[in-house]
Amino acid sequence: YLYNDLNVTGSGTKEDPYRIYSKGKIILVKYTINGEKTPTLPSVDEYIFSSVKCTNEVEATWKNEQLEVTNGKQGPSTCTVDFKRGYSVSIVAEPTDGANLNVPINKVVGRIGTTTFNVTVNDGYQFKEVTCTGNATATYNSPTVTVNGITGETVCTFSVEEAKILVANFGAEKFKDAVKREEDNAPYNNIVTAAKHYYEDGNYTENGKTVYYYAGASEDNWVQFGQNENGEKLYWRIIRTNEDGGLRLLYTGPDMTGVNAYVGRAGYNSVKNHATYVGYMYSTGSTLAEIRGNEIDNPIKSILDSWYITNIESNGLDKYISETAIYCNDRSSQTGWKSSGIMFYNGYTKFRTNQSNNSLNHPSFKCGVDGTGKVNSDSTGTEGTKDKFSASESSGGNGNLDKPIGLMTVDEVVFAGGLYDTRNTNAYYVVHTELNAAISSAFWTMSPCYYDGTGSRVYTVSSSGSIGVLSVNSAMDDARPVISLKSCVELTGSGTSTDPYKVKEFDAGTSCALAEN
Repeated sequence: YLYNDLNVTGSGTKEDPYRIYSKGKIILVKYTINGEKTPTLPSVDEYIFSSVKCTNEVEATWKNEQLEVTNGKQGPSTCTVDFKRGYSVSIVAEPTDGANLNVPINKVVGRIGTTTFNVTVNDGYQFKEVTCTGNATATYNSPTVTVNGITGETVCTFSVEEAKILVANFGAEKFKDAVKREEDNAPYNNIVTAAKHYYEDGNYTENGKTVYYYAGASEDNWVQFGQNENGEKLYWRIIRTNEDGGLRLLYTGPDMTGVNAYVGRAGYNSVKNHATYVGYMYSTGSTLAEIRGNEIDNPIKSILDSWYITNIESNGLDKYISETAIYCNDRSSQTGWKSSGIMFYNGYTKFRTNQSNNSLNHPSFKCGVDGTGKVNSDSTGTEGTKDKFSASESSGGNGNLDKPIGLMTVDEVVFAGGLYDTRNTNAYYVVHTELNAAISSAFWTMSPCYYDGTGSRVYTVSSSGSIGVLSVNSAMDDARPVISLKSCVELTGSGTSTDPYKVKEFDAGTSCALAEN
């Protein structure tokens, strides 16, 4: 082509052809690829500038996709611009099993200086960074890696790390599909068999905070945390998120079958002949205020505390455990508390009297709330706090626990898909559906049911998933621990039985609270 600012006259007809007059110089530009002539300008995607040679002492370079004379010499001149194949650009994954690099993973990039790769992160990992050699930079917007500023041979490294999630963000990130049970047409007078993600808030949670929970045949709520005195790994199921931002776990045992999901067998209390003996902790007396003094541990609490010391505290794992989590031992009553005669606790009215009435049987994560979302009169103020067992008072608990460990509540079992006197052999709290394995015996909840004038009874859960009731002095049921991870703990893994969540360890001497800072 002709290169210059030219004067043109004429009309372009045969009789009056265009006549071109140079204002100073005429440059004729030709292209070659590795010295071989080419009729068109080589592609910016594939070729880079190599050199330019001009006749008649003209010196020039190739800039912004056009020839630029650099020494001011006048033409006419013929300039030959030579191009060569572009830069080799490749991408690798680190570690190699952490990402799927879709072909091609090696490309030739011309003077355009940019290209893209398609990369997906594999399960169990999360994107960390992508870096490149030379002057190139890269960004990642899944699944596209965009590389810019390529000026030479380039290798980009796509780095991933074990997927991790902050417990405080667990609900928001893992329960994006969650709905309320009412929205799912799953009333509380029916069991839940299918795997479900639900949430609750408002009057049925402490301080109205949103609580996310699992129900039915969930298989994405596995956690491996700690080991027992025999060096065996311990497995848990996530029950729900806590109002303090933590994560509540139900013990499954040193394997995933659930056969050994217990740490001891005992009566909830050794005696039954008083309403006080439904307490996880209690005091003697003839009024509700007196028995809520919480001076005496019941036998199940003693078993759990001992197990906690041996398997959690002695292994230095207590730094991950929430002390502000509340474990509800709801001793309130909708019909009025009595120290003699027949007396029905809140749990009895909700799940026995009103089991079939969906306007009165709503379970609650908030302690002392009836089936309509109203706080019972004997659970208001400081009296209600006495049933909210915790190791710290800072989040509304009573601070009476020596060790931050408890049991499931009957409300939590109902939320999870359970029902009084109704089997649910799909529920995660008794069954590992993938292994077709189930727990081997019934376990205590910490929810009182009723006192009939001669004996106190507490809710239990059978190996078939049915909610039942048992006299507190029966030594037929087991202690199944429930603990809560702190909100500042990080988890890796995906929560499946083959890739359970695991607590990301902190450096020696570092507590979770310090790690938050």
